Amino acid sequence: SKGELECYVIDVYRVTGLATRFEMSEQALRKFVSAVRLSYHDNPFHNFYHAFSVFQVTYMLIMETGAKKLLKDTDLLAALTAALCHDADHPGVSNDFLIHTSSPLSILYNDVSVLENHHCRTAFEILLMDDNGIFRGLTATEKSEVRRAIVGAIL
Repeated sequence: SKGELECYVIDVYRVTGLATRFEMSEQALRKFVSAVRLSYHDNPFHNFYHAFSVFQVTYMLIMETGAKKLLKDTDLLAALTAALCHDADHPGVSNDFLIHTSSPLSILYNDVSVLENHHCRTAFEILLMDDNGIFRGLTATEKSEVRRAIVGAIL
């Protein structure tokens, strides 16, 4: 169920040490993961199951290849968070469709990586709710690093 997947995502933030390192409260983690899940629509492909799959594969690759030893905590946080949020609020149509129909999103993003920009914006609207939610324990420099990495990963 989607609820069980949410619990798994929260567990990954815990077992990687990110929850402790960045002082993520249980409430903030639950609220963040739930908000991300709710941002996904019941599209045939770009849905929460797809987001979870990308998140889980990202986690597995980082852990199984030993890449975790090479990553700073901020890089790990950015990679996992970007994986989870990479298609947030996907409308189920392509960039091409949005551009050719002159959709409000294509106008907002000037026909440039329309969906990717929108997913990124949606991710940060969620991440920055509640006085920074899961980012509350990051320094200003760390927030900037993580933001830059998430934007780079999604775009």
